[in-house]
Amino acid sequence: MVQVAFEELRLHRVVLRIAVGNRASERVAEKLGFTREGVLREELEVHGKWLDHTVYSLLEHEYQNTSEEIAAIVENRSKAL
Repeated sequence: MVQVAFEELRLHRVVLRIAVGNRASERVAEKLGFTREGVLREELEVHGKWLDHTVYSLLEHEYQNTSEEIAAIVENRSKAL
């Protein structure tokens, strides 16, 4: 999806919002080169409870510098499934 965002849609920035405590998703974002920007407090209500979310972003030039590494990570993950 990151490849589609930058190469096909020509986006400048991709943003992820990950529920605080979802360490597995945070690890994926970090492996893909996303930068942690901060926490949005009580960002989303789920089942009557307000959840904080961590914001991660990846800029186009950062993607260009790491696109081969990202492709390898995605390929290895696909093989594992």
